[in-house]
Amino acid sequence: MSHYKDDGETYLRMYPHLAKRWINVCVRCHHQGYKPDMVELMCEDQNIAKHHLMSYFEPMAVNDAGLCEYCAKLV
Repeated sequence: MSHYKDDGETYLRMYPHLAKRWINVCVRCHHQGYKPDMVELMCEDQNIAKHHLMSYFEPMAVNDAGLCEYCAKLV
């Protein structure tokens, strides 16, 4: 599975605007995942980007403090 992470990192470097708009990053563990509402909010013309993001990353919500669910439970 690690090659998917590398592919995802490469994809985000190629298209940094996608990372800023559709990727959540936990401030504690730095795990990345796509925003759960991305699937509903992306336009029809963004289907290729949506496909790539969903294949490289898992959905991940962060709370108001920027923590993923796992890290929020630890705090």
